Amino acid sequence: MKYRALSIALLLSLPAAANPLEEVVTIASGSPQLASELPLSVSLIDGEQIALLGAQHPSELLNREPGVLLQRGSGQEYLPAVRSPVFTGAGACGELLLMEAGIALRANGFCNINELFEAHTEQAAAIELIRGPGTVLYGSNALHGVVDVQPPSLSADNRIALEWAQRDYQQLSFTVNGDIGQQRLGAALTTTVDGGGRDSSGVKQTKLTLQHSAAVAGWQVDSGLALSQLNQETASYIEGYKSYADKTLRRQNLDPDAYRNAEAMRLWSRWQRDGERGELTIKPYLRSAEMDFLMHFLPGTPVEQNSQQSAGVQLRWALPEQGGRNWLLGLDSELTEGELLQYQLGAAPSFLQSQIPTGKHYDYRVDSWQLSPFARLQWQLSEPLSVTAGARFEVIGYDYDNRMADGRTDQAGEPCAAGCRYTRPSDRSDRFENLSLELAANYRFSDSQSGFVRLSRAFRAPQATELYRLQREQLSAELDAQQLTAVELGWRGSVAALDYQLSFYAMKKREVIFRDSAFYNVSNGQTRHRGVELAASYQWAEQWRAELSGSYARHRYANNAQGEIKGNDMDAAPRWFGRAALVWQPSEEITAELEYSAVAGYYLDIDNDYRYSGHRLFNLRSRWQLSEQFELSARLLNVTDELYADRADYTVFSDERYFPGARRTLSLGADYRF
Repeated sequence: MKYRALSIALLLSLPAAANPLEEVVTIASGSPQLASELPLSVSLIDGEQIALLGAQHPSELLNREPGVLLQRGSGQEYLPAVRSPVFTGAGACGELLLMEAGIALRANGFCNINELFEAHTEQAAAIELIRGPGTVLYGSNALHGVVDVQPPSLSADNRIALEWAQRDYQQLSFTVNGDIGQQRLGAALTTTVDGGGRDSSGVKQTKLTLQHSAAVAGWQVDSGLALSQLNQETASYIEGYKSYADKTLRRQNLDPDAYRNAEAMRLWSRWQRDGERGELTIKPYLRSAEMDFLMHFLPGTPVEQNSQQSAGVQLRWALPEQGGRNWLLGLDSELTEGELLQYQLGAAPSFLQSQIPTGKHYDYRVDSWQLSPFARLQWQLSEPLSVTAGARFEVIGYDYDNRMADGRTDQAGEPCAAGCRYTRPSDRSDRFENLSLELAANYRFSDSQSGFVRLSRAFRAPQATELYRLQREQLSAELDAQQLTAVELGWRGSVAALDYQLSFYAMKKREVIFRDSAFYNVSNGQTRHRGVELAASYQWAEQWRAELSGSYARHRYANNAQGEIKGNDMDAAPRWFGRAALVWQPSEEITAELEYSAVAGYYLDIDNDYRYSGHRLFNLRSRWQLSEQFELSARLLNVTDELYADRADYTVFSDERYFPGARRTLSLGADYRF
């Protein structure tokens, strides 16, 4: 109680995100706009912050924002939460829409919980974030939030950067931009080698972004190619109550053969033209992704291989302003071919062999298509008052082809001695039609104070794995799309040297998809989410600034879909977490930050019987511009060497289990511009 009281006092006494009224974002409206003019909670992590953080993992960037918590696993893996509990399970990735350059990282219905590791966050020009349901510009998956990673800036300096950190971490970053005639070209490369803090947990990763910008026959054309490759040794959970506090156990890896190999490619081109009839944008794109990994979290540790190829186009037509009314009309369409293979490489442990046969468990292909028209109106009713209204209709279709024997059998079509764990439905087609809506108002009370109210409805179609990757006796999954309705109130303002953003929200989800006690995939769950978020920055002296980012929320089960749980806190849903920071900038050349971050305790199971006590950490970061060309950086994370769990979990097979958080880590960097 003493530590909790101290944590709350620190979080509430120090006034994060500097100058919130001056942030310029594109994520919510499709064109550059001040955050203060948008009737929703939107955050911007700019290039300066990204450079100061030198993040080794996306969680270090996004966890600075209120209501956002990415729990890091092994290597580049993570489990996310945005105004929600930490999501787990086959379709959990569908609760958030993750994008780069305005294009979803994965195709509709084929997301992956770890997919943010494919985005070039290390050299991003900015990361934009909507907390809560996305606008009607975004369809399926934009329930709890939208993250859009902006590609490296074509106006950035040419540079080469090196970073070293404890536990065999090295990173090389290279950026070069230049003009050829009237064309602008750019390339950004990041390659990382990480020895890992646990046994057999090394990571090798490379990301490359190529960009081109030119004027072509009256069109402004901006194109890009993003490539990423990951080769990772994966460490699994450690088991046992508070095993994260044992200096020996926290280093062990119970699955030393686990791995994850992934490759991804995205190619896009944005054609934009202004005319008397408005601004027209055409954005075609291609995507490809492959992944191969050992499923160490499943009994028998099978192997999964999946791949997907997709092509799509985004059309946007911004009509000329008339009488304060700005219309945006759009159409998104996409075609996808996805494949999945799961197999048992050798014999499962003896006690599982009667249920988990050697050989293939699943082998299927899914062809998907999507069509989504939308319309959005921004109406300036008066100088201080603007109203936003929009609607989006989306239809998604799946054609599923099972390449094995149907039903609950082994690879040869024979039943298992104790009933096979895995079941394959017969070939089928599924179609989901959904409507998302938004209605909001923004009122500017003065040049420095504004407030908004927003009503919205969002959805996500079931993922392919939820529909076709069945278990036990379930021969088909008749799932509905999840629906989320939300109301939000927000206030932004500046008072002297204090900038702040305050948001209140209430959300309800219906048709929540989960796996019940019979191992059936069903969609009859309901949950409720209530919370308040605060981000503030206080510049009390020329050299000193204090920052705060925090949230308090309750995420609860709203029915008894999984037993007597109505009213219980959802598992992995801390009621409060946040950060406070003291920033010192004695000159333009030097910046230093002392950060305190805290995560409250949370339940590990739906019955609220098991609990993790939470943790508090201190971090130090600094950058020093020695000259116009040369810069040094230093970071000391987990200054007090706290033994904590980045993620805590509970299962009936292992009891409490954890991903231990990193111990005290020193990193040094050098950056040369040319």
